Amino acid sequence: MRKKVLLSLIVLCVCGAFPVSAQKIGRVDFQAVMISLPETDSAQVKLQALVKELQEQMETMRVEFNNKLADFQQKQSTLTSSIADVKQKELADLSTRMQEMETTAQTDINNMQVQLFQPIFDKVKEAVSKAGKAQGLTMVVDPNSSQSLVYIDETTTPDLTDIVIKSLGGTRKAVDSTATNAAANALNAVNP
Repeated sequence: MRKKVLLSLIVLCVCGAFPVSAQKIGRVDFQAVMISLPETDSAQVKLQALVKELQEQMETMRVEFNNKLADFQQKQSTLTSSIADVKQKELADLSTRMQEMETTAQTDINNMQVQLFQPIFDKVKEAVSKAGKAQGLTMVVDPNSSQSLVYIDETTTPDLTDIVIKSLGGTRKAVDSTATNAAANALNAVNP
């Protein structure tokens, strides 16, 4: 009992030693800002072009593999064991190249995503800082982020999303699950 009273007194003294100041907190929907910018649209187009090109290359390799496999299976009974071994090695090598291509393609996509979206992310981050300072806020959070505060009173917390979008020359767009997912992926790529 005595320890509890002593601990309570220590907590009260420590809390009393630090002045409680009213912090002004704002909120901004980072994804809404990102998808509202024209730069994001052009970055999306470039990223989708790369994805399409890589998918076409993968499909070409798959067709080649399937054709060689079908040819091997059709002629397997008539091939000598040494030729069959060579054909099987060719198939295994092609399969390995396909797996390497998939890994390389994913790395290329991730690198391009960072390259395209990092400047946009930095630009939005700077605009959020400017808007927060202009509003006299001490903190701005994204209520949609998993790294956000647990509770936010949205009726008393100013939403800077539209201010930031306007300051960056964007126009607010209706939430589209594809665009939102793409923006979320881009944010995760540049801000892990």
